[in-house]
Amino acid sequence: MIRLTIDTNAINARQRVEELNRLERLASEGKVEIRTTHVLLEELEADETQAASTRRAKAARLPRDSPGFMVGHSTVGGPDVIGGRDVDPLVANVLVILGAGRPFESLDANSQRDIRHLATHHAYGRDLFVTSDKGLLRHAQALQSCGIRVRTPKDALAWVLIRLAE
Repeated sequence: MIRLTIDTNAINARQRVEELNRLERLASEGKVEIRTTHVLLEELEADETQAASTRRAKAARLPRDSPGFMVGHSTVGGPDVIGGRDVDPLVANVLVILGAGRPFESLDANSQRDIRHLATHHAYGRDLFVTSDKGLLRHAQALQSCGIRVRTPKDALAWVLIRLAE
């Protein structure tokens, strides 16, 4: 099965993005699995847009992966899990790519969440991270060198359809 992680901006609450509609149909047919992370719920808590309640309701129905435990961020007894041997080096690599080598704590909250999203996605062995975030998409090639495939909804659908046809 093809396993996708969707970013907060890929919560298609109003069903306006046809590629996401098609991915959701494939998920309902059992051909792909769409998951998210607890980071997405954190981001939606701050959402004050008109569609916020619809987006929260839709996101609440999706299965979630818990992020990896991060010193200075996670709390004992919280939802974060202690990752495997490859999580710390991965976070370090993603930090170099997205944070320009700055310490995690010095990054803005959005960048920190992006890193946690991607580390969780990778730790659970998902196939594609689906996003419309231009900042993440600018780094797609470098992230792929870390084993993280980042795609737009359109490119994700094309990738999925090719894999399903194989």
